[in-house]
Amino acid sequence: MEIPSLFEVLLFLAAFFTALLAYNNWLISISTSGKRLPPGLFPWPIVGNAPFLGSKPHKTFHELAKKYGPIYRIKLGSVKTIVLSDFKTIKEALVKQRQIFGGRMRFETYKYVQNGASNIFNDVSTQGEVWNKTKLEMLRHLHNLSTSTTVRKKSNEFITDDVIYMLKELESASVTNFINPEKTIRKAGANTMCMICFGKRYAYDDKDFCELLQANEVFSAVVSAGAMIDTMPWITVFPKYRQILETYKKTMKHFYKWNLKRVEEIVTNLPDTNLMEPTNVVTSMIMSNGNGKITTKYMEQIASICSELFGAGQDTTPTAFTWINNYLLLYPNVMKRMKKDIKETVGDRLPTLFDRPKLPYVDAFIHEIFRHSSFAPTSIPHGTLKKTTLCGYDIPQGTMVFANQYSVNRDPNVWPDPEKFDPMRFLCKDESGELTMNGEAVENLLIFSMGLRKCPGSESAKTWLFLATAILAQTCELMQDPSHPPSLDAEFGLTLRPSCLRMKFRLNTLKTFQ
Repeated sequence: MEIPSLFEVLLFLAAFFTALLAYNNWLISISTSGKRLPPGLFPWPIVGNAPFLGSKPHKTFHELAKKYGPIYRIKLGSVKTIVLSDFKTIKEALVKQRQIFGGRMRFETYKYVQNGASNIFNDVSTQGEVWNKTKLEMLRHLHNLSTSTTVRKKSNEFITDDVIYMLKELESASVTNFINPEKTIRKAGANTMCMICFGKRYAYDDKDFCELLQANEVFSAVVSAGAMIDTMPWITVFPKYRQILETYKKTMKHFYKWNLKRVEEIVTNLPDTNLMEPTNVVTSMIMSNGNGKITTKYMEQIASICSELFGAGQDTTPTAFTWINNYLLLYPNVMKRMKKDIKETVGDRLPTLFDRPKLPYVDAFIHEIFRHSSFAPTSIPHGTLKKTTLCGYDIPQGTMVFANQYSVNRDPNVWPDPEKFDPMRFLCKDESGELTMNGEAVENLLIFSMGLRKCPGSESAKTWLFLATAILAQTCELMQDPSHPPSLDAEFGLTLRPSCLRMKFRLNTLKTFQ
């Protein structure tokens, strides 16, 4: 254990007493301001309510929502924060007041994402109209790729190839031992994002690919712990946290350069783009530039967008698929039902993306995992760009805002018996009596946020998860480790991950389809 130097101790004490004085002034100011603030916890000096949240803050948020209602206030370090905990309140803020609640906090760790030009971690207050243009550019190219029939067919091919390769790797690794499949699943998800962004996939042991995965792991770990660095910046006086921040800075720089290098390679080797239909984000953006010269600045913009998409998609989608495996071990009857539906609908071929409307139970199963696991329990924190009112309460400018998705997905007024895992809640019968997805239930689910900050890759994630789940159910048998049975326990981080998952994979029928 490192012992702080005398200078560090003195610096900490100075910060403590300065914060104590500021805290006292703050208490006086709110008691005389005449503002009607949301109810909430009494904060401690310097640390605020951070220690109270514990190792599973999503559950603490949920319990506080039961006590204080759909909007309450806390303080994280020195940062005034509100937590929104029901669908109506979150929609009122993030959709109806999207221009006010669509900001980000000006945190230290955000400055180093995409050389400070991040779309996800910036807003109009830091980048002006550049932010709006970049956001629209990202959404436009994702839309173009998702609506093209040619691209959908190509997507089906490369996702299928990636999933089969992943399942073979998992089977090979689990021949003699039970394994945690998470790392292999993350490699498959990363390869899919590489195809979406650059039209290229990598071998799992490729040096460049491993560097990319390592950078993303550091990013996830630091952003997860970043709440402490950002809301209590004085903590970097301690060597441990100072080193974390320095490692993070270097990793973010490397991650950006990695993406820029891929873009430069494509630009250098690209043939006549007028003869091509874009099948990835880079070629789509190049072609949209017409016959104009591809400048260094434009390549940097492309690299930034690809970095954003990769960073956003490489964590959420693999985490969701890891939960899918966990739930299939917990509920083997669900696996049997999916196998039966796929056999009756697809027959003796592999499922495709075009089978999705005909396999509603698979889709319902995935959506119920979104709800029941709530693996993204809160949104990435928003920041208010102006003072406003919400639910009759005064919300100051610069307030940090969490959308408590975990509580939304467990609201008993919306989800009867919310602790029960039941894919059927996402199904209903159409006019002909056939099962179909329940649109109202899908609308009430919250996992990819909403408004200006809704995850731009949510549909891509659902596409990958559908095909991966259908192929897994059709071709595999899953076995749990008797000494480490699956559970719903989760480790809190950037996303929630199963805390104890060990299993074996057996590809019983894959050879039939090759």
